[in-house]
Amino acid sequence: MFEGLTEKFSRAFSSLRGKGRISESDIESALSEIRSALLEADVALEVVDSFTTNVREKSLTKLADIQRSTNPSQEIFSVI
Repeated sequence: MFEGLTEKFSRAFSSLRGKGRISESDIESALSEIRSALLEADVALEVVDSFTTNVREKSLTKLADIQRSTNPSQEIFSVI
């Protein structure tokens, strides 16, 4: 179970790596993948929704900093 979850989280972050500039839609796409992975791992819906909402809010609040960063995917990872 944890291997699959780890793999799916890695896939979500790898979609952000290599991007010169991360947009709001990139964040939403990664969060969608993470949400699906958590639900497939039988994490409670309330927990998944709370987690993704918190990450979304923090990521969008820091979006300008994330975009200026030399390693945007690492900045988003630090939010999580």
